[in-house]
Amino acid sequence: MNPRNTIKRRIFNFLYLSDYVLLDYQLCLTEEPSEFLLAKTGLDALIQELKSYPELSHIRMSSNANFSKIILELKEESPLELVIYHRLVHKSLSYLTAEMLLFKRRVVEKLQLPALEHLLEFVTLKQFMQDKGMEERHFRYFDEFHILVQEGLLDYFNNKYGTHFSTLFELTNFSETAKQTMLKNLKALPGNRFPQNINIRWSNFVGSLRQARVV
Repeated sequence: MNPRNTIKRRIFNFLYLSDYVLLDYQLCLTEEPSEFLLAKTGLDALIQELKSYPELSHIRMSSNANFSKIILELKEESPLELVIYHRLVHKSLSYLTAEMLLFKRRVVEKLQLPALEHLLEFVTLKQFMQDKGMEERHFRYFDEFHILVQEGLLDYFNNKYGTHFSTLFELTNFSETAKQTMLKNLKALPGNRFPQNINIRWSNFVGSLRQARVV
């Protein structure tokens, strides 16, 4: 295992007793940032853990109410990036609450992973909200499952977001119509009522004032 993946494994071994969900389902990926959901209250403990790693020369972090980005400067390797979501929000619309993700998480080799349907939601919504289709690496991951599993995942997504995807491959092609349908159904979710949206907008504004810093 190369140094980057060794550090990743140590991080998630440290987080094992914490409430988190690894959203980057393949820990072995070295070119992509590691993405996971972790309450902001657990961030300080993680930073203290990272400071104890002799392989690191610097730790840079930027943070707002929704997510924190940590850049780990390694002494003899390219930097390692962590994206830590504190809540999953597109602008003022929340989706996939932490409670839901944590309740249905599964443990695989001491890694806490989301349920398959939640992983599909995350990677699809994340891309479509950026006017992109599902990435090829994610498509390949889901495409390895039995066709009945794939159909069940699509039925779950279509029923929740009002879309009409008939195959996983269709998720790889961005559609503005599908995006607007997703947004319409996101707005109808119970967690997206007016008072919460105001709180999210205010938190986003306050968070945007914070500067990246070395920790």
